[in-house]
Amino acid sequence: MPYNDTETTGADISAMKDEGEIEEEEEEESRELSYEEIWDDSVLIDAWNAATEEYEVCTFSQNF
Repeated sequence: MPYNDTETTGADISAMKDEGEIEEEEEEESRELSYEEIWDDSVLIDAWNAATEEYEVCTFSQNF
């Protein structure tokens, strides 16, 4: 999983909005989630798998 070399903080984003570098996006309307959407843990599982894969790469590369 690639990571950016620099991180943008909330303060940076606020400053960029103030300077007009970022346009305000329309707020998404809220809606009720379905039972399936509430209990869908596929994103959590994908994140776990990615973290495990990254850990294994780091761990195995240190052993050699």
